[in-house]
Amino acid sequence: MKKYIYILSLCFFVSVTEMKAQQLGIFTNYLMNDYYYNPAVVGAKDVAIANLSYRNQWAGFTDAPVSYLGSVYGSIKNKRKVGLGGTFIADKSGLIQRTGGYFTYAYHFDLTKKLRLGLGLSAGFLQYRIRMYDARIIDNGDNVLEGNVVSSNAFDANSGVYLYHENFFVGLSGKQLLNYKVPLPNANSRLKPHLYLMAGYNFKFGSGKEKKNEIQPSILLRSTNKNNTTQADVTLKYTYNKGLWLGLTYRTESAACVLVGFNYKNKFNVAYAYDYSLNKINQYSTGSHELWLSYTITKKQRSLTEEELELDNSVQQLYKQNNPKNEDEKK
Repeated sequence: MKKYIYILSLCFFVSVTEMKAQQLGIFTNYLMNDYYYNPAVVGAKDVAIANLSYRNQWAGFTDAPVSYLGSVYGSIKNKRKVGLGGTFIADKSGLIQRTGGYFTYAYHFDLTKKLRLGLGLSAGFLQYRIRMYDARIIDNGDNVLEGNVVSSNAFDANSGVYLYHENFFVGLSGKQLLNYKVPLPNANSRLKPHLYLMAGYNFKFGSGKEKKNEIQPSILLRSTNKNNTTQADVTLKYTYNKGLWLGLTYRTESAACVLVGFNYKNKFNVAYAYDYSLNKINQYSTGSHELWLSYTITKKQRSLTEEELELDNSVQQLYKQNNPKNEDEKK
């Protein structure tokens, strides 16, 4: 009778892993959740950031997937060399619940004055739980289904590389690289490796010295080693004055998405995404909703302008002229 447990409780799991070959959650706001996809982005910015994400997929569909994601990450002393981060995930699909956490280490170095490369590694722990007590009993008197919870634990590891410039970025990463077997009863499930390629370019334009308009085309490719399945998110995002932004995303053979977001004083960010399904699921669902919140914990280091550098050098020269004894003592 246990076979009925998996028919009922894994219906969503099978639809994702077998039909789409995806075991991992999808976030439409992948530009904001870049840490989720690639550990090498940790430490790329000279600030520390805290993020929260919530996604309700296929709203209106009974027991549809729901995902939560929280993360904190930044560079040590905001120097953009060594990055540290931690992330927490929790999702529910049907009778299955998955929770886990990861710790990330990344190192960044300069290739040129403006081009940098980051290398990142994440290690974590996952727990899967199947609520048998919520399953519909096919055979009356089947005690196997009554009041039980099946749980299993798994170790996991992710890695990535991240090449970035003020005008563009390219990232390649792998998740579930250990191909760890999840020891569930009567099941031979493994955490299938996933590959991600994320890239984008920033086009800035407008009048004046500070260009307030920016258009960013980007793409996220997802691929697994099962059936060589690949899915792409193609996004076009417009930002005005580093504050308000709008975007459109097309997910191949899946959905068309609208994105909107707001940045307040470079500290607080909020974003929302709506997915309209382009397949048969739209007969049963009103779409998918996603909310993203972010807060910049530390202050961004401001680099001196050319005028400020020139003034600073002038002050230093004037100090040396007026304090020659101090300079001789240093020598």
